[in-house]
Amino acid sequence: MDKVYLNIDKILDETLKLVKIKVISQDECKKIMAKRKTLEIKLHGHNGKPSYLKYIAYELELDQLFHKRARKLNMEFDVRVRSAIRNCLQIFNRALYKYPKDESLWLNYLNIRIKRASREGTGKAFAEALQHIPRSPKLWKLAASYEFEVNKDIQAARNLIQAGTQFNEEDRSLWIHFFNMELSYISLLYNNLDESQNKVQLKQEDEGDEKISMNLDKLKKENGIEGSDKPLEGLITFGKEILNPAQLKNSALIRGQIASIIYKTAIKKKPHDFDFRKQFYKIAKNFWNVGKITQDEKGAGQLLQLEIMNSMKEDFKNDERIWFFIAKSQVNSGLDLKEIIKTLNQGLESNLGDSYVQGYHRFLIKYLTGKLTVSKDSQSIDLVQKTLIKLFKDNVGVLSEQSYQLYIDLLLESGLLKDAFKVTEEAVKRYPSSIALWSYRINLYLKDLFIIQQSSTTREQLEILLEEAIVSVQPRNPENSKIFLEYIKYHTQFKNTNPDLASVHNLLKKLFKLLDNNPHTQNQLKTYLIDYTFLNFPPEQLKLSYQFCFQYLPTTKELYQKCIMYEELNLRNSANKNYQEIRTLYERCLVDENSASTDAKLWFNYRNFELKITGDVSRSTVIANRAKKSLSDPIPFFSLIH
Repeated sequence: MDKVYLNIDKILDETLKLVKIKVISQDECKKIMAKRKTLEIKLHGHNGKPSYLKYIAYELELDQLFHKRARKLNMEFDVRVRSAIRNCLQIFNRALYKYPKDESLWLNYLNIRIKRASREGTGKAFAEALQHIPRSPKLWKLAASYEFEVNKDIQAARNLIQAGTQFNEEDRSLWIHFFNMELSYISLLYNNLDESQNKVQLKQEDEGDEKISMNLDKLKKENGIEGSDKPLEGLITFGKEILNPAQLKNSALIRGQIASIIYKTAIKKKPHDFDFRKQFYKIAKNFWNVGKITQDEKGAGQLLQLEIMNSMKEDFKNDERIWFFIAKSQVNSGLDLKEIIKTLNQGLESNLGDSYVQGYHRFLIKYLTGKLTVSKDSQSIDLVQKTLIKLFKDNVGVLSEQSYQLYIDLLLESGLLKDAFKVTEEAVKRYPSSIALWSYRINLYLKDLFIIQQSSTTREQLEILLEEAIVSVQPRNPENSKIFLEYIKYHTQFKNTNPDLASVHNLLKKLFKLLDNNPHTQNQLKTYLIDYTFLNFPPEQLKLSYQFCFQYLPTTKELYQKCIMYEELNLRNSANKNYQEIRTLYERCLVDENSASTDAKLWFNYRNFELKITGDVSRSTVIANRAKKSLSDPIPFFSLIH
């Protein structure tokens, strides 16, 4: 506790001074010191870093309060008002002594020093942080920003950021930061070209500056950095800056020469990183006109973008991303659609395959969507459609199943039905097991039912097509149900509009044999058969169909329920009330343990059947008792009853 009281006593005098100048009251002083005492005690406990952070947060709140009140008293810059921030920094120092390798703690400390404290000691703090955590890109970037933005020392900032790249060779953000900083520097020079020479020069020496002074070569050696025996080896070196306005106007510096060196050096380190280069390109855009002296000249940003784009074209000419990147930049620049298409067509020369074709399609559709949100442009729509149709046609040899679907959709949207027919034929030959492509082909035949009904030739073609489809697709794929349903629909609705039920069953036997181990599609066909029988045959035939279905296991609860529903409907219109068939269906459904133990509604319907349709109260009571015993949770069942 002695340390606690010692630390509290140190800040008590400074807090009392705030009472004296009426920034806080005596009562507030007591509360503040009591809170500090509580927080100080926790620092000496076992709560660790969170205790330090809470104490720091409290002191920062006090600092804001003190300054707000001092501002009203015209005493904002009084040294006594800064007591809370001084205590905050002291707590940070104690925390950093205990946790010297904590990056977030150092970053918070340094940011607070830069934004809310005096510069005195900040350079030393940076040096200490970097010595403890030299592998932190964030610390190196913050240190370089401090030298550049606060101390106005571009050379010191350069040295720091370059040293950071040596300690963190895999990090890309340092190079991006370096590039952006260099362009910001020349932007400052450019914006002051017409001012006095003194304004152009950034400060080089100032007694008030708090420099980051550290032995980088020693630090490199301690951390095993290659070339540590050779001072500053591997760093980009620069000559003395030309700071005379007249000379600056004609210098390569003002047009991004150093930023260009940084870019070239960075991509040598990461030659295969496409996204890395994109970041440089985007930054250069922000400095497009920097360095322009006459209207006809190119600015630093524009020159750098050209350099970056050319290097990407050269190094990534066989990478589809470069062509989409160029095309996107052309869109952003407002270039004509024909020029954009010309760029995308250049990518086709590299034989990039189906992936590029799909990307090409996506790009133009996205372009068109964006354009149409502004105004309807029929010429652009027509050009995009024609371009994409040609794209798919010319690259049909590399098209994937998905690309064929895009191609067919495009032809249909363009009203080219005959071409779509032809392409679906090619597509299913190339991908004979594709359910999606067979569906497209079948749907084109089914598009006009009247033609199918009137034309025997078309019906024959469709039958052949369906036969090919059901033997070509993977029989165990549950997604093939649509094709098999179309097949049975064709036979029952078009080929023979009045078939006998036995022939339908025989046809389904053939299909079920093909669909062995595909219960999903089998159940889809069973459902169709039950619906078809109920709608097209006498009531007594329904039993034949569901008994046929029950031979092929498993039978779903939904199928049983459909059979029950249809039998109940038949019962209403029948003079002969045969209740036993419905009871049998309910009992078969309840054989399934899961249905019996979880489906309260099923039990409720069974009970109501006996109570309200058959009028057998005794049976309904028995069913209710069975439900109570079988259901894992009978409460929903009784809720339905009551």
